[in-house]
Amino acid sequence: MSGEVLWHGDHQDKGALIEAAAGVFAAEVRSGVKILTGHVIRLDTRAFHATDGTKLGLGSSAAITVALTGALLASLGDDCSPARVEQIAGRIHRRLQGGEGSGIDVSTSAHGGLGSFAAGTWRPLAMPPLAWRAVWTGEAACTRDLVRRYREAETEGREDWCRASRALGLAASNAVSAWGDAQTASLLEALDAFAASLERLDAAGDLGIYSVTHRALARIAAQSGVCYKPSGAGGGDFGLAFAADESALAGFDEAAGRAGFSSTVPDVSSDGVTVERY
Repeated sequence: MSGEVLWHGDHQDKGALIEAAAGVFAAEVRSGVKILTGHVIRLDTRAFHATDGTKLGLGSSAAITVALTGALLASLGDDCSPARVEQIAGRIHRRLQGGEGSGIDVSTSAHGGLGSFAAGTWRPLAMPPLAWRAVWTGEAACTRDLVRRYREAETEGREDWCRASRALGLAASNAVSAWGDAQTASLLEALDAFAASLERLDAAGDLGIYSVTHRALARIAAQSGVCYKPSGAGGGDFGLAFAADESALAGFDEAAGRAGFSSTVPDVSSDGVTVERY
């Protein structure tokens, strides 16, 4: 019995995803398994797009890969725990992305909630006493182009780039430590240092992380006494603003709104991959 794949809300090549999944499942789950046999697979990523179809940059490809992996593992009677799904989905997603990507978006989708990610390892984090906003820049970014420019700068290996890269790594480590300590003042200081290091790396490699809109939002944040950084690979999509409390963000929300930007309080779900049987 042949199967069928229906994909609602995305323009990605569903054939490429299924081919990547089939290859990984055949090699690492059950050799020779035809994952489409007897299955009707419905994929829905409409929630990852604006009403006009614009990609929001929320990791739809990783999320749908995790969901598909969990469902297929469950259908085979295999372990479909978050750790197992993370492992298999990560390999599928890397194949789908041509070997690029850190894997953080797959790990986040598999485990849910907040966490740190280093050297391929996900560690859960609690939300500290901090107020924050997600701000839509109004522009969709192409992560592949940003990654390509990053790789080119990395290969060139200029001294200013290397210094900026080391500084960014240290700033990220300090921010994770401060986040775990849940000390608001030190965390905001660490986030400011990370944002400054990211901007220096962007300039050293001409990466395009700080687009015109991200720079505009960073200026608004600085004038409002709020920490701001691009989210993900930058270049568009969302930015994140942080402050000690909600009152500190009120001025930023108002100023960003006057400039035409829309900010929202992020809704972080603690649920990772979940398999429901009907």
